[in-house]
Amino acid sequence: MAILLNNYGSDNGQWQEALAELLPAMPVYTYPDIPDPDAIKYALVWNHPKGDLQTYKNLRCILSLAAGMEHLMNDPELPDVPMVSLGDPAMSRDMANYALYWLMDIHRNFDHYREQQANKNWLRIDTTITDEYKVLVLGLGRIATLVSQTIQQAGFDMKAWDFKEKQVEGIDSYAGEEALKSLLPEADVIISCLALNERSQQLIDNDFLQQVKKGASIINISRGGIIDEAALLDSLDSDHLHRAVLDVVAVEPLPESHVFWTHPKVRITPHMSGPTYARSAAKVIIANITRMEDGQDPQPIFDRNRGKQAPD
Repeated sequence: MAILLNNYGSDNGQWQEALAELLPAMPVYTYPDIPDPDAIKYALVWNHPKGDLQTYKNLRCILSLAAGMEHLMNDPELPDVPMVSLGDPAMSRDMANYALYWLMDIHRNFDHYREQQANKNWLRIDTTITDEYKVLVLGLGRIATLVSQTIQQAGFDMKAWDFKEKQVEGIDSYAGEEALKSLLPEADVIISCLALNERSQQLIDNDFLQQVKKGASIINISRGGIIDEAALLDSLDSDHLHRAVLDVVAVEPLPESHVFWTHPKVRITPHMSGPTYARSAAKVIIANITRMEDGQDPQPIFDRNRGKQAPD
């Protein structure tokens, strides 16, 4: 009985150390050095090679080393075993704080104040009162819920939307295409926390952006494929959108020649809004393995039927 580990060649050493400390009785094999494939019972992976997981005939569960699951759902030979997304509270908290940071940066005009400092210009800029500043969060999953709660606690006028109706206590939530059409013209800032699948692929396209009110901003902390980047650039260049904050893009790393790097209305960070901390995340993963070893189900089991994943 053993664990397969593959964090796409990144930080495997930290994961090995954390897993060994928390579950010393279970060997951890780092891909591709798997001395006994039949011993593999749990696969802890991110961007694992397609088709490889079906070779482990005693595999009981696939545990993602990230919140997103598209890296698994795009595998046509994926074994029929439970899959679990990473629900690390530390990662979710970081993503919520990231969203709040950039929301406040936009709301309080900090970009303008940075320019004013460079020009030695002392001038206050009028700001909308916080509880009248409207924020729309796209998504109502685990991370989106914490993002919504964090923004709401900061005093903003916050609404959340998802494709299907979901009720979260204390959050003003909406669902469906018609509801989205009514929400877009009101929002000052739109924050995408949606999973990438066939429904959300390029959801933020030209039609979407035309419904957004002039002067609004977009923050994307989910997946780059959520946004039609050409449509986004058109909206920014026409001065319809005020700002775009992109922690994720369609092609990562972002090519050096991409206009986003130097666009005056775009802020880029390298997919770091919710870093995975091995020591924190390993506790969540080991708790699930322990749960399964005790005959219980892991949490949260990913629903494969909630929509096919978008293509690579």
